[in-house]
Amino acid sequence: MAQQFQVTVLGASNLPPQASGPPTAFATVNIVDAGQQIPDDPMQTQSPSGLRTGSVPKNPNPTWQAVLPFRQQLQDGAKAVITVWHMEPQGMCTKIGRVTIPLPPTVNSAIKQNLEDDSGVVIQGAGGGYAPITVQVTMPGQQPPNPNQFVNKPMTPGPT
Repeated sequence: MAQQFQVTVLGASNLPPQASGPPTAFATVNIVDAGQQIPDDPMQTQSPSGLRTGSVPKNPNPTWQAVLPFRQQLQDGAKAVITVWHMEPQGMCTKIGRVTIPLPPTVNSAIKQNLEDDSGVVIQGAGGGYAPITVQVTMPGQQPPNPNQFVNKPMTPGPT
């Protein structure tokens, strides 16, 4: 039986600069079932897969607060894959990084997690720090997100 749930992409911070300056960032969300491969969008594309937020021009700390609704059956081991992109002036999109969140989530609050590249290495943000994104998954019967309350995932580098 299909469930209705939502992924709220609140914002990101410390996104790395791009060739054209600060990123014009947006995020996409894909729901992946257990055993299904994570979408393999190339580093540059004109049409990234998934539902997307609006874009925030030339800002390393975008705030989206975008509520993206989904209706589908979730299998054990399902996950939400949130990818942050930079929109180039000529219309190409360059992947900045992504996070993966298990579904249903283990906490009912926003989650702050470092962006990683496709091989799991944590993205270095502007000024040498990390580049986290804050999201919340709201399942049926749960309260919508409070953007002032979130859970910090460990902010440690990934494998090198």
